[in-house]
Amino acid sequence: MVRTVDVAIGMVTYNQAEFVTQAIESVLMQRTNFTFRLIIADDFSTDNTQEICENYVLKYPDKISYFRNKENLGFSINGQINYERCYRIATKYIALLEGDDFWIDSLKLQKQYDLLENRDYKEFVICSTNYVEYFNDTKELNNQWAYFQGIYGREMPKGAVFEVSESDGWKSKTATNFFRREALKIKKLWKYKIMVDSILVYELSKQGKKLFLNDCTAAYRIQEKGAWSMKTQEEKNLITQEIKNEIRRVNYFEEVILKKLKKQIGRFNNI
Repeated sequence: MVRTVDVAIGMVTYNQAEFVTQAIESVLMQRTNFTFRLIIADDFSTDNTQEICENYVLKYPDKISYFRNKENLGFSINGQINYERCYRIATKYIALLEGDDFWIDSLKLQKQYDLLENRDYKEFVICSTNYVEYFNDTKELNNQWAYFQGIYGREMPKGAVFEVSESDGWKSKTATNFFRREALKIKKLWKYKIMVDSILVYELSKQGKKLFLNDCTAAYRIQEKGAWSMKTQEEKNLITQEIKNEIRRVNYFEEVILKKLKKQIGRFNNI
């Protein structure tokens, strides 16, 4: 794969035949003045996800590429492989959308593209947006997420654009992330073994600032029997701790040992 489009959209899926059509259609509805391609990574689905995706490729060969693993590799490895595909084909930006979520704003990509193309935001490497929760069992959207309360507890107006940090209580959903291609360090990501989708934003943040657009552009699907929804709070806390441990493992030399060495060298130079 060679760089042929401005924006690559990475989608991972596994046994999501019930949802993937809506996800794909939400990509195809995007109105842009730049080129984009959807890159679907199917982790050896055993339902008819493959048939659905292949039919879309036949209808939209200029918009969609589909890859199906020969065996189930697991969420993290499947995701990492697709990040690399997106990196190779995109010239400017990468967007993400999992196979069970969907976009609700036809200008989602265009809005984020325009922001990061703006000279005033050249120091920003990632742009995320607000989102709504979609309850799969009742087919209802939870509109209480249509505002943002992350910056020192202040409610931000719809359409507001501002810088955010982890200390603001900000956490983005995968379906809202849009980032610069050059900020994605492929070799570094391969060092992580678990929950790469959760760690991605952490790694991107090392390359520049994070921008937030307070528009609801995506729907995060909540399922009664979803992999995350079925977990207890204790199990969720354990996973969060595992992510922190993994970040520390990979970055221990860079963020602990190297900092100590630099500090010691600085003291030596001041003698």
